[in-house]
Amino acid sequence: MNGRKRTRCERGRGVSGVERGGGWCAACLVVPAQPLSSLPPFQTQGNDALKRGLQVKKRFYVAEAVSLYDKGLAEAGIDTALRVALLANRAQAHLTLGNDRRALVDAGKAAEMDPGHVKARHRGARAAARLREWDAAESALAAGLTASPGE
Repeated sequence: MNGRKRTRCERGRGVSGVERGGGWCAACLVVPAQPLSSLPPFQTQGNDALKRGLQVKKRFYVAEAVSLYDKGLAEAGIDTALRVALLANRAQAHLTLGNDRRALVDAGKAAEMDPGHVKARHRGARAAARLREWDAAESALAAGLTASPGE
C-alpha cells in the first residue's frame, strides 16, 4: 500500500487510499446531474438500489430499484424530465433483470416524451436487440444518433 493507510471515504461507502480520510472512493466519484438534495427520494433510493445490485450482483436490489421507480412514477405532479429519467432508469433495471420486453416499453415511453434522451434510445435498442427485433433496434439507434450526433 506504499505506506498509505486505507480508510473509509467521506460518505462511508468505499475505501480510499488517503491517509487521514477525506478522500473519495470510486463509488463517490459519480456525480448526478442534479445535487443529491434536490433529487426526489424515490429516484435516489432507486439509483442506490440499482448500483448496489450491480455491484454485489444480487437481483433482489435491482428488483427493489424497479419497485422504487414504480413508486416515483405513481406520484402525482412530477415533471416530464423526472418522469423520463425514472422510465429510463427503470428500463435499465429491467434490462439487468432480463425483462427485455418491459425494458423496451419503458425506453420507448421515455424516448417518446424526450426524443433527445440518448440513454433511453440506447436502452431501447439493447432491449430490441435482445428480443431479436432488429428493425426496432436499428431505428432506435438511428433516432438516437439523429437527436444527439455527438454522443
